Amino acid sequence: MSASQPAITDAMRSPTAQSQPAPSVSSIERMTARQALVDAIPHLIVTMGADGEVDCVNRPWRSFTGIGLMEMRGSGGWKATHPEDLSVIDATWVRARRDGYPFEVERRIRASDGSYRWHLTRVAPLQDAQETAVGWISTSTDIHHKRAYEESIRQANHELQQFAYVASHDLQEPLRMVTGYLSLLQRRCSGSLDAAANEYVGYAFDGAARMQTLIQQLLDFSRVGQGNLRITQVDSASACREALANLGAMVAQSRGAVSCGPLPMVWADRTQLVRLFQNLLHNALLYRLPDVSPTVRITAQPTLSEWIFCVHDNGIGIAAENQARIFDVFQRLHARDDYPGTGMGLAVCKKIVERHRGRLWVTSEPGQGSCFFFSLPVPTRVEA
Repeated sequence: MSASQPAITDAMRSPTAQSQPAPSVSSIERMTARQALVDAIPHLIVTMGADGEVDCVNRPWRSFTGIGLMEMRGSGGWKATHPEDLSVIDATWVRARRDGYPFEVERRIRASDGSYRWHLTRVAPLQDAQETAVGWISTSTDIHHKRAYEESIRQANHELQQFAYVASHDLQEPLRMVTGYLSLLQRRCSGSLDAAANEYVGYAFDGAARMQTLIQQLLDFSRVGQGNLRITQVDSASACREALANLGAMVAQSRGAVSCGPLPMVWADRTQLVRLFQNLLHNALLYRLPDVSPTVRITAQPTLSEWIFCVHDNGIGIAAENQARIFDVFQRLHARDDYPGTGMGLAVCKKIVERHRGRLWVTSEPGQGSCFFFSLPVPTRVEA
């Protein structure tokens, strides 16, 4: 038999195959053609029947793992997976077979030399004309270098966050000394200072107060990226209501109307999700048109892989050329006298969403309001 037919040989020798009638010539030709097709694909491929039993592995799989079809039988297709990754995969695989849905997972696969490399494995059902799953195909792509690069980026970001935290923390002490001596000067010398000098002291106090606010915002920004997320199933409607309650005074002062449409259960860190809603709602209420009461709607729509939320307002809007940079640190589009703030709120939102492996973007036109979108992945993709 040719080198392109090892799976056929293994199948013919298996006890299951021996207990069944011999396959017809046309059946063998189809199996041979399928084996030739999967062998030509450079990714690691495993196919399974509807019951999850492995019935084919391709040449790149055998070459990388050193494991043939006979050794794969009874493994559910997950042989050579790192033991630490199996518990996450097993639950996802059970749900996928029950519901007939595809999924993705990042896992470590053992090579023939005993080392492990990270792979992105995609599993999808093979369906008949009635869209019933009659089998499954698994493709695994090597992402080891990508994972190593992402880890180096995470480490660099962590070091930058630590630097920002330490720097902003250490800046507070000399700032307190400046404000302290200004207060002393104002108390002891107020009678001897003329109007101009008093005005200058007022400017100094104002600048120190703004600096204190900026330092606090920088500390807050660095804290958002620190520590582990406490991911649980969260009622996003409840998180939105809590954020709205925190802004009760602002809603009343602006005479705003805020409505939360039906919102889903999501997997997220609840504290950070509340913070995300609160920052977006704060902006929607703050950047309103003159003499127009703000109206804000929060909605959510599902896709195959994520929930997409929208916070829509009737505010002043954002020009297209500014829509990317508003998510950067300390970015402001308006004078402080017109709209107070430090330009950190949306940067915090971006960091929260990215930590949840989501996206944050905006669509807007000046004078026509804005819609801030953010996405949260649904648990069809599991990262071990």
